[in-house]
Amino acid sequence: MKKQKQIAVAILSFLFVSFPTSALGIGYGGIGGEPAYPDPSIPKSDSIFLFTLHSGENEDGGLRVINNTDEEKRIHISSVDAETATGGAFSCQSESASKEEVGKWIALESDAISLPPFSNVIVPFRVLLPENVSPGSHEGCLVLEDSDQIPEEHGGIRLRFRTGIRVSITVPGNIYEKIISAGLSVAFRQKEDGETKILLQPKVKNMGNISLEAEAKVSARPLFSWKEPKIQSALFPISKGETVDWNFEMPSPFWGGVYRAESSFEYTKNQYSEASIEKDDKAEAKYSTSLQTNMFSENTTKSSLSTSENVRIPGETVWFFVTPSPVAMAIEVSLLSFLFLLGFLRWISYWRKKWILFSWIPHIVQKGETLYALAEQHDVAWKIVAKANKLHAPYHFQGGEKILLPPEEQ
Repeated sequence: MKKQKQIAVAILSFLFVSFPTSALGIGYGGIGGEPAYPDPSIPKSDSIFLFTLHSGENEDGGLRVINNTDEEKRIHISSVDAETATGGAFSCQSESASKEEVGKWIALESDAISLPPFSNVIVPFRVLLPENVSPGSHEGCLVLEDSDQIPEEHGGIRLRFRTGIRVSITVPGNIYEKIISAGLSVAFRQKEDGETKILLQPKVKNMGNISLEAEAKVSARPLFSWKEPKIQSALFPISKGETVDWNFEMPSPFWGGVYRAESSFEYTKNQYSEASIEKDDKAEAKYSTSLQTNMFSENTTKSSLSTSENVRIPGETVWFFVTPSPVAMAIEVSLLSFLFLLGFLRWISYWRKKWILFSWIPHIVQKGETLYALAEQHDVAWKIVAKANKLHAPYHFQGGEKILLPPEEQ
């Protein structure tokens, strides 16, 4: 049965660190790959191989291998399963890993080619789906590696480079999509220049059976703020069953303080469409994920389309404290000390007034008595007596004048 082309290539480069075994990393060399037959109606068909196949079906594809160097290259090609790297990012397994799905389903016409300088060639391959493949997304890679490359030495570590091209196969059936929030963490990262950055890490888990594209949003605002917080966002694919975290950086605020971080996630529900393809008077259901929109050929009659609905998933809320910068700390300590001293003086003034109001008793000044002698006699500072009685310099008394004084026993 004739299939419409649903093919795309995403050039991902992976770095091998060997001790002598290999681990994946990211790198870019002089060789690469791209789709031989991209579909211009599919926005992402120039970055990922996309297939929609039922169990037991097969489809042909083509990988264009490119040599962008000025020397002849011998290139090794292999198919592998996908795996999840740190943080939930998409990654390709090593060639030596056991193949269970996509890596096992791809049959290459050739796994080794020689390319002259600045040339390219198309390598055909076929995707052969076995029977009883579960509905949903299945991920893998086509991997290119320079057979003649010499591992680079970095501190005793041998580095080899390869390029991985993502292959995504959607099997129609009971397709369901669901993501849930998996937490929000806050960390502090010290840069080489001494600047401190706040690292906000929202997490989300794909509970469905199909890969989704979700947008994570995160914001942080001070405890006392009337301004709307700045929202950072990013869009990433989430493979089925995987947990992905995003890293968002924000500068550490000069004044520090208590902050509230919030996260949320959005994705498009029903990211597949069902249509009828008329072939030999038989209608077959076809599906299109969020990565595979507009994947119907010209002779396709779209008898039904699932409606798209943006779904927002509330995330977590986390309170955290940011230490002020040294300069801000000095300013804040000085200000707090001043306010504390001011409050302490006001407290003393309040209790002194209360003491005078409720404890002091009237005294009739006798001839020859002075302010200083009366203050000493009642064991109180003369300035307090003067202030309590609203006396002014030179503080001379008239005989028979009435003033307030504390009891002699105090």
